[in-house]
Amino acid sequence: MLLWKRIPVATCEALVNSMTNFWKKKVDYDAFKAVNSACLIYDGKLVIDTMFHTNDSSIRAAGPLTKYSNRYYANEWSHSYFSAKEIGVQLAAAMLPLFDPTLEPSPECNRLIPIYKGPKMQGGLIPGGYYYLHVTKPAIPSPLEAQMAQPSYGQEMITGKALNGDYFRLHINQYSMVEAVTCLSLKPFPASNFICLYGQHERLLNNLCSRFKEGLILDLYK
Repeated sequence: MLLWKRIPVATCEALVNSMTNFWKKKVDYDAFKAVNSACLIYDGKLVIDTMFHTNDSSIRAAGPLTKYSNRYYANEWSHSYFSAKEIGVQLAAAMLPLFDPTLEPSPECNRLIPIYKGPKMQGGLIPGGYYYLHVTKPAIPSPLEAQMAQPSYGQEMITGKALNGDYFRLHINQYSMVEAVTCLSLKPFPASNFICLYGQHERLLNNLCSRFKEGLILDLYK
C-alpha cells in the first residue's frame, strides 16, 4: 500500500503499469527452435511478406511473433499493433482459395503493407480486482505526452479516478470522433457496449462534448 501512495497516478495507464509487469515480451526458446528447425527465416521474429507467406510458400504465419521482410522498409510495423481479429480475417481470406477451388487466388503483386483500420483492444481482470478495458486506433505506440502535444490531438473527457475504481476516459479527435476508450473499474461493466463507442461521432452520442463542457456529465459509466 505504501508503494501505491508513492506512485503518482495521472492516468489509468499509469496505475496499470504500477501493478502489472510490462517487461518486453520475447520469443519462447521452444518456439524459436521450432522455427529454426523448419529452416524458416528468423530475424528477431518470423519473417513474412504482405500475403502472410514465410520463405516456405506452403507455410503462412501471422501475429505478434512475425515481422515484415526488410524489403518493405517497415521494421517498425508489427501485427501486435493491430486488431488480432482483423488480421485473422485477412489471413483467412488469403487462404480461402486453397480450400475452395471455385475461388480465384488473390493477386499477390501488391507490395504495399496492408492497412488495418479496426480498433486495437486490450482488457481483462487485473491485479487488485480491477476491470480494465482499453480501445484505441491501430498505430505505432508513442508516449501519451507526445501525442497530446500535437495540435491535432483533440480533447479528452475524464470522469472518476483510477485509485477509486471508477475511471473512465474518452479521447475525442480533431474530427469529433471517439478515438480511444479507457475504463478501469472495481465493478463489472458492459465492455461490448463501450467498445461500440469507438469511431462514433460525438453528435451521435447526444452532443457528448457540449454536455460534458456544461458539467452535465459527472460519471461516464452512467
